[in-house]
Amino acid sequence: MRHRHPALLCLAATLVVACDGARSAKRPAATGALTWMEEVAFDAGVKLGGCVVADVDPTRPGNEIAVVASTGAVFLVYREPTGGWGSEQIAELPGEMIQIAAGDLDPGSPGDELVAVGAARGGEDEGGPGAAWIIARGADGWSATKVFEDVALLHAVCVGDFLSRRAGAEVLVAGYSGKSWVLRRSTGGWDATSMARFEGQAKSATPFRDGAAIATTAGQVVLVRDVGAAEWSATVLAGFESGQARITSRGADVLVCGNGGELHLVGVDGSRLLHREDDRLRGAVIADLDPTRAGVEYATAGYSGDITVVALGPGDAETVTTVVGHDTDRIHHLAAGELAGRGTVLVACGYSGRVVVCWSEVW
Repeated sequence: MRHRHPALLCLAATLVVACDGARSAKRPAATGALTWMEEVAFDAGVKLGGCVVADVDPTRPGNEIAVVASTGAVFLVYREPTGGWGSEQIAELPGEMIQIAAGDLDPGSPGDELVAVGAARGGEDEGGPGAAWIIARGADGWSATKVFEDVALLHAVCVGDFLSRRAGAEVLVAGYSGKSWVLRRSTGGWDATSMARFEGQAKSATPFRDGAAIATTAGQVVLVRDVGAAEWSATVLAGFESGQARITSRGADVLVCGNGGELHLVGVDGSRLLHREDDRLRGAVIADLDPTRAGVEYATAGYSGDITVVALGPGDAETVTTVVGHDTDRIHHLAAGELAGRGTVLVACGYSGRVVVCWSEVW
């Protein structure tokens, strides 16, 4: 099933210095030479869980946006060659999907594969088992294969090289069982290896330091690693008063946010508060989003509906915060990547059912 959507374009740039949690009024204006643009790329009409930007369709040039829904549907959203947006439903799974990741899990096939996690059957709040699915496009079209089932909901997923004794990419999944697993392709399909346990429930995971950093409901950032001889370690990198929900990493830094409405940068010198809102945050992105500044910026989004970019000022002494977009309901996830005609974009999705894309242009 394919859909076509007209491009909806607006300007959305608001400059705020320091973060007191209050949302400023939007105004269509540029921040210096930089203007932020916002566009609704797709409306599923149902709650959306997670999204990722990756090259998963070898029949199309460049990257696409993959997004999972509460109904179990998986959608692909893409730029049309003539401009505007198109979309396609590529899978219908039996349970509510929460998060999705992408990576090269089959070197013999072009493009990346998708990994979706959530409920094996029914909804997130029904208390049933969790499941992980591999979704890929082959010569005969799209396929979805269940590769793992846990005793409880799976909520976190990432792709990386997690096994020291094996080359290539694997999948790490974790969730409400308090245990993480590594899934790897084998001759007969997919094998699962149990990793270290942790306190609380897993909400999000990211590759980090030859392992994975996991954000938990216990307020911890936990690093799980393969230490050889079929043994695993679990190290608490940081702890916070409220449950943590989304996490990403770049280099030596981890960016994490959660129920307390705070966005923290965790590095070798400790943790730094970058941004605070009055409601839950559900987005953690590190990317070069502002071509007028050197280095990377930090982005978040959450239950306020705002999509926010945080830059460090001169000497990294202060934060400069820009609300670059807004959704009409609570945002559940935020991702970043490259899209044709847009450059580096932020992609938000959540309870409204809309996929909101934000990007910057220098005028």
